[in-house]
Amino acid sequence: MYCTCGDKPEIKKVALYHYRECGLPNVYLAGTKVADCEKCGERFPIISSILDLYDKIGEAVALKPRTLTGIEVKFLRKQLGMTATKWASYLKTDKTNVSRWENDRQPMSKQADALVRYLYFRLLEEKDNKHINADISGRITSVQSEDADEIGFQIPADNPAAYSFVPNSILSHAALR
Repeated sequence: MYCTCGDKPEIKKVALYHYRECGLPNVYLAGTKVADCEKCGERFPIISSILDLYDKIGEAVALKPRTLTGIEVKFLRKQLGMTATKWASYLKTDKTNVSRWENDRQPMSKQADALVRYLYFRLLEEKDNKHINADISGRITSVQSEDADEIGFQIPADNPAAYSFVPNSILSHAALR
């Protein structure tokens, strides 16, 4: 494996890697291998199954126990490969509202938050032609409003399905760099 600069990076396992590459500010990979290039300073995780990882990030976002943030709503929409216009039509709103939600310029109602989550899972079932057996209804209806500490996602590199929700303050302090 080579870095974009052409040099061979050093590979090492880290306890916690802040995975900003997914576009979300609160995803951390636990026990992952990371390539560190001494020549150019680039650092990137080595992920064996990127599609599985993103599926689990999407699931974790849709099932998080707190209100969705704008960037999380956008992540779910993009995971489905959906335009803002199409997403808005499913949500019975317009793309201006979707844009306001995704850019945190307008808070979503509790009902819109729940609908986004249910719709994500339903469209995922249709897209992948499979039934999701998880008890999503109980988890979605028990979502609480945000409190001071935002929730982060800790995802084991060797078993993304075993993700957990951890206060962001704890994860950000535990992650190196």
